[in-house]
Amino acid sequence: SAIRRVDIENQTSIPMWIAVVRIGGISELMDLNKNYFVLSPESGERIEFRVYMPASAPIGERYTGRVFIFRIPTWRNG
Repeated sequence: SAIRRVDIENQTSIPMWIAVVRIGGISELMDLNKNYFVLSPESGERIEFRVYMPASAPIGERYTGRVFIFRIPTWRNG
């Protein structure tokens, strides 16, 4: 397996909604430790990506894909 980490910081006074979107063949083999959450103002979080290659994977097969991380400001009433 392989592990990659991304540190996300919100240095604003507005909460941010965080969403991770994975596309491509590699996305089926990828696990996230968190997704679809609100990041409080002036705070940070770490997202961890784990990719597992099954023993049954064909030799020489190439898995590709992309990961997009969205940070969307949220405003709450009241």
